[in-house]
Amino acid sequence: MKNIILGTAMIAGLFATSARAADIKTASPDGHQAIKASVVNAAPENYTINVRSLSNLGADEEAPTFAVYISGSKPDTCGDFSETPLTYKKPEKYLRQFDLSQNPDIVTAINEYKCVIVPNKPM
Repeated sequence: MKNIILGTAMIAGLFATSARAADIKTASPDGHQAIKASVVNAAPENYTINVRSLSNLGADEEAPTFAVYISGSKPDTCGDFSETPLTYKKPEKYLRQFDLSQNPDIVTAINEYKCVIVPNKPM
């Protein structure tokens, strides 16, 4: 009986996660500076990506928004957080650190779409 209740709770949790992803505004990465990244630290309070990639050569570092993707190629759809007040730190040349603890939807979008559109606002 406990296994049935636990299984039901797990399924409900999966549906809740999917519902949250379905509520996220999405957009095409076209029109935003595409940036390929790899995740260095996935902890939301210190979410860190490495943007060192040949794909990023010639990228406009002054672009107003970035379509940051962690997949092998740029996806067709990204979570759109271009209007979200979000800043980042540059602790090293190729590292970018975000505090996403107050933005769980961004973490959900990264996991679901492998791409998010964010404003270019370094601290």
